[in-house]
Amino acid sequence: LDTIRAVDIIKSDNLRLSNNTITAEGHKYIYGIVIDGNDFNIYNNTINSFSDINYANGININGPASGIVNSNTFSAIAPNASYPIYSSGYTGNVDALYLNNTVYGNANDVYGIYVSGTDENLTDNEVFLSGNFTIGIASYSTNTVMANNTIYSLASNIGKALNLDIIPCITSGITSINGTCIVKGNIIETTGKTS
Repeated sequence: LDTIRAVDIIKSDNLRLSNNTITAEGHKYIYGIVIDGNDFNIYNNTINSFSDINYANGININGPASGIVNSNTFSAIAPNASYPIYSSGYTGNVDALYLNNTVYGNANDVYGIYVSGTDENLTDNEVFLSGNFTIGIASYSTNTVMANNTIYSLASNIGKALNLDIIPCITSGITSINGTCIVKGNIIETTGKTS
């Protein structure tokens, strides 16, 4: 299995990761940052993840985890699937605030910010996506707040999505399929181009 993790921090509470430029390049499964642990603070980083064959991920937060992702730039580019920000509540609770981040994604299936934790708040983020099928923010969290985000989810919608996740990749600004979701004050542009 061809997997590259540029930064892999496991079971580390009180993590402070700031002012870094991290670039991960490879073939099948490419991760910029993989973390778990409580009271993390991911601040003012630039994370670039590129796959030339399959899957790219900017930051992957595995539960149990809690903390803040603030004022970062995430880019994930791949042929098949792109997840610039991904929280995985399948392995334990994730309670996180995503604040003032800039997100870029391009692939066949793109999930700009994908959250599946317990309590997750996404505020004042900018999301710029292009690809075949794109979702600006996708939520499977128990409780989610999405406020004052700017989302450009631009897709061609040709053929079929790969649908590699529990949330089907249908072009939208915001998709939530679980729990309580509060959506307010967002600016969303989403298009489907047929040529």
